[in-house]
Amino acid sequence: MLRRTFLQGCSLLAGVRLSGLAWASPAPAPKPQRLVLVSLRGGWDALNVVIPRGQDQKYYLQARPNLGLRQSLKLDDCFGFNPALRQLHSLWGERRLAVVVATGLTSLQTRSHFESIASIESASAGGGNGWLARYLQTLPGKDFAGLAVGAPSLALQGYSGTLTLDSLADLDFQLPREDLLLRLYGQDSAGRALEALRLGRRLARKQVSADYPESEFGARLREASRMLRCPELGVRALTLELDGWDTHIDQAPRLEGLLEELDSGLGAFARDLQGQGVTVVLMSEFGRRLAENGAVGTDHGHGSVMLVLGDGVVGGIYGSWPGLAKEQLYDLQDLQVTCDYRRVLWEVLSVGMGCCEAQAVFPGAGKLEPLNFMRAIT
Repeated sequence: MLRRTFLQGCSLLAGVRLSGLAWASPAPAPKPQRLVLVSLRGGWDALNVVIPRGQDQKYYLQARPNLGLRQSLKLDDCFGFNPALRQLHSLWGERRLAVVVATGLTSLQTRSHFESIASIESASAGGGNGWLARYLQTLPGKDFAGLAVGAPSLALQGYSGTLTLDSLADLDFQLPREDLLLRLYGQDSAGRALEALRLGRRLARKQVSADYPESEFGARLREASRMLRCPELGVRALTLELDGWDTHIDQAPRLEGLLEELDSGLGAFARDLQGQGVTVVLMSEFGRRLAENGAVGTDHGHGSVMLVLGDGVVGGIYGSWPGLAKEQLYDLQDLQVTCDYRRVLWEVLSVGMGCCEAQAVFPGAGKLEPLNFMRAIT
């Protein structure tokens, strides 16, 4: 099954030039910037991730008599991290992590997982191809530029050079008579697919430099690191997921476990790839309601929070906080969205990765004003 899946993927690469396998230029090239998109499926509780500490704390605690957290890891006078996010808090202290508050959809008002995910990952009123696919299509030399680890990504939908792998070990197998096949097919599509297979086998043995947690998410981050450390592969955008954030019932222990898994994995990933020109974006389809429900959980909400970490990030809190007084809430029950999520993504693409075609990537979005949390790396 793994062989069949990989060869089907290779058939999509028929028109892709494998420039990573060509002779290297003697002149040093600029370090390529890469994007890692971590999708937190289920709608994470933004208000228990980045916790209000200032004047809105009273509204937060009144609405959450069981789930409200009085103690947090201080970010500033207005916000704190959930205590489970110790490693991310350390990255904050190093000014390598940006927090963008009150983010979400402005083009669609929905609390449906499916509608929200489809809208966010297409980033287009007409749906269709994903926003990352459209970005990758603007690039020259797009060999293996899109890579989904663990599960296909709607954000990469429509880009023919995307591979989806659980592990690089999926490529660590031998086809019969490969040398003969290469002599027969040379550099046409089948020959390029075989070269890609050989490249994959070499990459499957590449080591990482950090200790990752023994969890599924940790294992996927380890694989992502190995792929990003291979210039031959030419990855420019990589996606992975962590699901389970739909915490309608008994939220506290579930959320704590998820945040610990997220924190330990991203802490190792950030250490492993520091200085490698990688930017990580964390986002969820929506946040949760301000008030807890009768099952000591939270229901689907509206406004969320996005985290961005990496070498080109200017640490800080960004966005406009709308407040938690009842008259300030969306539909009188949810955090308002004051920052279109596309502003965050576009700043990463434009400043961090040199993209200059906003309307090609985010058609119909209008002008996406920068938040200034990114700086270019030379």
